[in-house]
Amino acid sequence: MAVPWINFLAPSMGGIGPIELSDFSKLQKLQNRNGVPFYAGRFYPKDSQAIIEGLSVGLISETPPWLGWEEIKPTQIWMVPAFEDERILSTMTSIERIDVWPRDEDDPGETPDFDTETSRHMEVENNYWGDAGLSLTVYAPNNTIDPGIVVEQNVLPPILVAGYVGISQISGRVSEYGFYDSEIHIVNHKSYGQEHLPTDDYEMIRIREDGAWIRRDAELPRLDDGKLAFVDDNEDGYPKDRAWSRDEYSGVDLYGMFVHSDYTESGLFGHQVSNLLTRWTNQEKPKPNAGLISFLPSKMDTIVLTIKTSCVTVVIPDPVPGETKLTIDDLASAGLETLGSFLSNNIWYFYLPVRYNGDIPSQRFDNLLARAGINKLDDINYRPPG
Repeated sequence: MAVPWINFLAPSMGGIGPIELSDFSKLQKLQNRNGVPFYAGRFYPKDSQAIIEGLSVGLISETPPWLGWEEIKPTQIWMVPAFEDERILSTMTSIERIDVWPRDEDDPGETPDFDTETSRHMEVENNYWGDAGLSLTVYAPNNTIDPGIVVEQNVLPPILVAGYVGISQISGRVSEYGFYDSEIHIVNHKSYGQEHLPTDDYEMIRIREDGAWIRRDAELPRLDDGKLAFVDDNEDGYPKDRAWSRDEYSGVDLYGMFVHSDYTESGLFGHQVSNLLTRWTNQEKPKPNAGLISFLPSKMDTIVLTIKTSCVTVVIPDPVPGETKLTIDDLASAGLETLGSFLSNNIWYFYLPVRYNGDIPSQRFDNLLARAGINKLDDINYRPPG
């Protein structure tokens, strides 16, 4: 069988490092929940700040999670034969699934555990967060659940190194595909610089991962504490009031449309739907599509990506005597060894914890707030930047 090359300097050099002692309890909770049979090591993107920040490396290190949207420079995963006469024919690496990274009871910070038991969240995670089954590929473009990540197979064809190493490579960025629970809230009304609206009704819009929810009322609905009735959800995670209706996009993957996964768009308007609902009309007298804009950031603190690497191996028989019978016997024995090599554990799982990065959402919020029609109340000639 092929085994991963575990590098104790991976926290600074990149690649697969050992499981950190501080992660063992969290991995146990994670495996109980997601069904991954085992984790062989932790994936460290290249040029991690672990050593620069004075952190120790190896089993006793406490390397912080990778930060979302940070560039992952091409980082290799090396697989090597476990036995002298074994060779690697090819490798296959994939980002199999995403999970909420478990928290220890004594974890610092005031961020509460994210509720994954709500029907809405369970549906999302079951349908879009992948599967850690024993298939060699996942049903996702380029073998990665997160579209911001690039996975390259057999970077150095094994034949060039005589099958002694199989190399795959990960690059790109961990996007907000996994941090799906953020929302954009919009209120439209003539009094918010939108004199062009045809009626005096208020329009409220919630843009979230399962589509754009819209409510139209003659009066602006409020909760008892004076806040707008945006996040008044039932126990399943859907709006309580039936006045809310969801725009249906027939035949379209809602999750793919309504989560932030493109780095270029992430710091501007997030995705094309939010751009459509907030941009100003391009006319001689530009008009705002959104009156008031507010935000609900992600409640997740850290997610974890499961990386799976598998190998196809073969056993090269030792030189055999010239006698035909011995040759046949040795070749048959080599065939059984190859079968055993292939059937043995040629599938390995690694983990990558990723913390929510508020910098990019902050840029997005600033850009969208500048599009709010209410800005026209103080300046009738106001135009959003850009």
